[in-house]
Amino acid sequence: MTTKTRLELIIEALDQLSIIVPGQAPSATIINKMDEVFDPVVEMLAVLDIYYVDDPGEIGPIDGAIESSAFLPLGAYLANAAASKFNLPADAKLKALAIEAEQTLRTLSRPTSTRKFLQTDPGIPTGRRARFNFTTG
Repeated sequence: MTTKTRLELIIEALDQLSIIVPGQAPSATIINKMDEVFDPVVEMLAVLDIYYVDDPGEIGPIDGAIESSAFLPLGAYLANAAASKFNLPADAKLKALAIEAEQTLRTLSRPTSTRKFLQTDPGIPTGRRARFNFTTG
């Protein structure tokens, strides 16, 4: 399973906000502004039992090991949460993407199905047993 770093997730969220031009590196002030929103969003997702990030990295942004399967939904959710920080108006598209991302993250974090069927031993006969007759003995 591959992982992404905290910086890659921040750049993905900035890209979804259309703050940076594709192919252009974001400035340090923009990255730091998004980095301030990162930890509260990750903690909120964990408290609400939506998704738990094992290694979110540290402020800076340094390191982090975010699962690739949750990379895009986390980017969309982070972008929606940080929109007001960048003085962007409420956008219906971002809100819809955040709702869809929340549902995806809930699906990714749910436990596996617990309905397992027991296998019967082939040596045990499966036919019906004769019942005891109380009148004849």
